[in-house]
Amino acid sequence: MKKILSLLLVLAIVFSLGACAKIEESATFKFSENGVTILITYNYVGDKVITQTAYNVVEYAKTPFKTKEAILKEFEPVSKLYRDVAGIEYKVEYGEEKLIEDLKVTYAELDLEKAKNIPGFLQPNGVTRNISYKKSEKMLLDAGFEKVG
Repeated sequence: MKKILSLLLVLAIVFSLGACAKIEESATFKFSENGVTILITYNYVGDKVITQTAYNVVEYAKTPFKTKEAILKEFEPVSKLYRDVAGIEYKVEYGEEKLIEDLKVTYAELDLEKAKNIPGFLQPNGVTRNISYKKSEKMLLDAGFEKVG
């Protein structure tokens, strides 16, 4: 009987610890307009964003820039800021008809000093690793994104 009670106690402790464990979740948002399609995915635990990825496709002819050369002139100086920053994986391909941009931010590894020079990283309280999923979700939905996953 004592052995059964001990086993039940151990199981209760294991289940209670498992219930306290936070599970990583993800959510994806999409926006498409004027030849630009943006997919943003957040991986988060509770309200804290762990990683953020963006997959962007820009069709030159459908944008105000119209050509690859005009896009290069406008975007290349900004895209250089993403390179060589710890916590950021960045790749951009300028094809003949569209550019494809892939970006991943791992907030625990992010070089805050370098990131503050990148447009969009500066928050009202400065660059931070503590990104709220709930606030990010609201911001994207208010900006016209739809939640797709």
